[in-house]
Amino acid sequence: MQCVDGSFCDAHLDLQLTASDDKEVVLQVVLTDITARKRAEDELRKLSLAVAQSPVSIVITDRAGCIEYVNPAFTLVSGYSAAEAIGQNPRVLKSSRTPPETYVELWATLVAGMSGGANSSIGARTARTTTRRPPYLRCAQPDGRLTHYVAVKEDITELRYAMAELRVSEDRLRLAKTAAGLGVFDWDLTSGKGDWDALMRELHGIGPDEPITYASFMADVHPDDRASTQATIDEALVPGGSGEYHAEYRVIRRCDSSVRHVASNGQVFFDGDHAVRFIGTCKDISAQKQLELEIQGGASKCNCSSNSKWRHTRRPRLPTS
Repeated sequence: MQCVDGSFCDAHLDLQLTASDDKEVVLQVVLTDITARKRAEDELRKLSLAVAQSPVSIVITDRAGCIEYVNPAFTLVSGYSAAEAIGQNPRVLKSSRTPPETYVELWATLVAGMSGGANSSIGARTARTTTRRPPYLRCAQPDGRLTHYVAVKEDITELRYAMAELRVSEDRLRLAKTAAGLGVFDWDLTSGKGDWDALMRELHGIGPDEPITYASFMADVHPDDRASTQATIDEALVPGGSGEYHAEYRVIRRCDSSVRHVASNGQVFFDGDHAVRFIGTCKDISAQKQLELEIQGGASKCNCSSNSKWRHTRRPRLPTS
């Protein structure tokens, strides 16, 4: 309905016919401005749709803990339909895999007037795991009266499986890395901070708490190898390139000044035209280099010995006619 000032509002029209004593019929018209009520209904409808379509499980209980509402996501996680859950106490969702004291502590926290929550296994039918983010919430009226509790539960079953698989993969990678004698380095090129694992630190002869900087790394590189090593790193840092890094150089260990031969491989990662991260591995190839020198030395001795024998061997005379 359009108002006098030109604005529009929602109105409720109530018509009523009445007859007076002299048989005259009177039409009563009552217009009520319901704009505020319609806005409240619209907000409530949007909130209801959001709760119903939420991907997380939502449960609303009364003060005694009796379930009054569950959304469809609850059914997917727990295996209980809304008809089965409404009227029940959330204790029907208890799992033997969650310690009883977890529920006792949670309820005590809520009764004390605070929010609470924890990871727990729920659903006797699905055996899935949820976490409360945020936890159980207390719903109070403007006058402070507590009327309901709301539990927002996120299904983290797949996340837990993924984390378990990730831990297994990390353990396998760690074992493979250790077996191969690979040290790992990780440079944050934005902050300039470096992170080295234990094998990298042992290779350079530094302790577990000693800070890592690029300057200290280059200081460890043998003076005769610094220029070529820096050139290889600069090439990997060029935007638009592959970012791949492969180098061999010598390092002078800080703890005892011994020299180690190193083979290093890495990858630079870019954000647009900016190099932001440099990750790679280093392997001690000192024994391999020593073996190569010994093989080369042995080959040289063999060549010298063969040439000497050839020079001292008398050539046979050709028969004369």
